[in-house]
Amino acid sequence: DETIMIANADLSSRGYSDDSSLIIGDAEKKKMWYLSDNMGEYKPSTMLDLLARKPMEVKYLFRKPLERAKALNIDAPMLETVVTQIEAMQRMYNLF
Repeated sequence: DETIMIANADLSSRGYSDDSSLIIGDAEKKKMWYLSDNMGEYKPSTMLDLLARKPMEVKYLFRKPLERAKALNIDAPMLETVVTQIEAMQRMYNLF
């Protein structure tokens, strides 16, 4: 929900709040969950990178959306926790 809230607020801040084809609502959210739930077993690229001890794409996948949330005055405690944990793993395994 945080990511959707950030995305919708970002669109709104850029003048797209009236374009219903861009705003992510409940129907789109349910469809994304359905597709994700039915993908079968998979591992996100960040997890694959961590397991292989490769640098992870933290900046653009996690840090930038968190910075955008802060700029839009949106609380995103779950995303902030994820960023903190992933960046700690990067430091622990020297994955830069």
